[in-house]
Amino acid sequence: MSSNIVDFLTTSNFQQLFTLAKMQGLTAFIWNEVMKNIEQGKLDRSSLPKELKLRWALAAENIVKQYNKRKELSFEFADVMASRGIEVYSLKGLSLSQYYPRPELRECGDFDCWMGDDFQRANTLAAEIGAKYDPYDYRHSQISYKGLTIENHRFFLVLRGNSRNKRLEKYLLKIIASEKKIDGSNIHLPSSQFQAMFTILHMMHHFLYESINLRHLLDWKYLVEKERDNVDWKEFNSKCVEAGVDKFVAAINHICIEHFGLDINGIGLTTDAKYANKIWEDTLYQNALHSSGIENSWQQRYVKLKNVIQQRWKFNEVYNRSMLYSLMQTANGILFDKDVKFPL
Repeated sequence: MSSNIVDFLTTSNFQQLFTLAKMQGLTAFIWNEVMKNIEQGKLDRSSLPKELKLRWALAAENIVKQYNKRKELSFEFADVMASRGIEVYSLKGLSLSQYYPRPELRECGDFDCWMGDDFQRANTLAAEIGAKYDPYDYRHSQISYKGLTIENHRFFLVLRGNSRNKRLEKYLLKIIASEKKIDGSNIHLPSSQFQAMFTILHMMHHFLYESINLRHLLDWKYLVEKERDNVDWKEFNSKCVEAGVDKFVAAINHICIEHFGLDINGIGLTTDAKYANKIWEDTLYQNALHSSGIENSWQQRYVKLKNVIQQRWKFNEVYNRSMLYSLMQTANGILFDKDVKFPL
């Protein structure tokens, strides 16, 4: 990064930097940046406390090991599916890590995947080979394969009560197909157009109901850099307006340019500083409660509802639908649109 995370903290704040790295899901990534800066003489090695150095190095090493193990099991699971003629597409973590200079430094949790019309057949096959299968909810099932948690997505977006998302879902279905695969495995990478659109829609959902983190921003920076010549950005911009995320995208672009050195010259992406600082502050300080790790679905809904009310500016200013409209839409979906079927 030409303007990296280390720059805005002094060498006396390594403990603060470590805390920030953990909070933002960048423990291994920032450790690598710290080591590069020390080797280049930009940071003083002696100012890094020995105990903290050891703890951070071990944490980073563990993240790399976990990444490689999850990747290995994901490949193995995809091989099983491929043996029955089922195509596996990677969503989110594993696919986004491919844009990073060192993919293993990008922290990933579950293996999110999509298997199209074979959604239920994949669930059945997983159970046949001894994996634990949980129907979970209408959007995705949950499969536990040799300790790897797999989210088998039936749908990409939150669809209940949301006619606009249903239209966007149909669009994503049309553009996902791709022959690109990860490291010669049976895991497909979605098309470049899909990656750009789905990444922003997923990031916007996190922003509205929780907070995004610095890792989300780096995902976008590296995606744009790698896919700049492969995405129809005019079409992307048009769909962002349709989805109500155009102001969010413009702010994210501004943040990535200012803090991470992203270059968007010549590709037609918009940038606007109007909401950038507010989003940046929310990202750094994680002002919203997070529902990740909460298993009870009603508790998750309570946390998200509390966030929506307390941080309604995200809806009222950045999104193009008000908080009240969005809450009514959610309630309508829960009460009257439970049976979302595939295909739409």
